[in-house]
Amino acid sequence: MYDRLENLSEIWYTESGTKTKAYSYEYTSDGKLHKSAFFQKTIDIKTKFVYNNEGKSVGHVRFITDKSFDEDSSENEVLTESRGRCEPGSQ
Repeated sequence: MYDRLENLSEIWYTESGTKTKAYSYEYTSDGKLHKSAFFQKTIDIKTKFVYNNEGKSVGHVRFITDKSFDEDSSENEVLTESRGRCEPGSQ
């Protein structure tokens, strides 16, 4: 699926007749990727991207969440949190 600005916003798949969201993406007002999420049956991986004032990517924060608990439960826990930085010349 695409948003109103024609950015890719979601990817779905169908398995055994059931539609399931696999990925979602959110963008800043100027079109830069802001958040992405990858959904699986037992974990979610969510990433937030960080930009400097010049609009260059300077890092990200990634959360991996265990979904083996009841989805409505407050017991779902973040398994890992990682932070990354973009080094000069690595883009």
